[in-house]
Amino acid sequence: MNIQPNSPDGPNPALRFDPTRKAREIAEPRPSGAPESSADPKADAASVKDARDAFRERRQERLGNLRKNHTANNPELAGQSAVFEAREEHRAKLDARRESTQGPIGNDRIEISSKSETLARAVEARLAQSEETRAARVAELRALYLEGKLNDSERIERAARRMLGGS
Repeated sequence: MNIQPNSPDGPNPALRFDPTRKAREIAEPRPSGAPESSADPKADAASVKDARDAFRERRQERLGNLRKNHTANNPELAGQSAVFEAREEHRAKLDARRESTQGPIGNDRIEISSKSETLARAVEARLAQSEETRAARVAELRALYLEGKLNDSERIERAARRMLGGS
């Protein structure tokens, strides 16, 4: 590609930077007919606030339109919005169900059958019994340790044989 420098007739469109062009960043002077600020600062502040609010509303509208178009044009995001809508619909159904099942009395009640209560008591009894036998065994081992008979040579040899795979 052959790029020629700018000619006096006009700039070369192939160049991105044109050092011969005058800077456009020079501030333009105010027109002479521009209205000067009024003597009332509260009126100036109100007009500035109104202009700022109008700008923010236009910006929010533009952002909303951009989000909507971006979501509509992007199938991945469109799927996410569908998931979001389905989730919100499901939550609404759950809320409606919760309101219909919880009346002025309060939450629903659950009655447990007598057979399940009997089974629960039997399990608790077995657990308590196993705790009692464990406590007795721990007391026995503690007594043997205090007497110095817990780690005698015969027990150590038997434990070593079991650990090494012998019987």
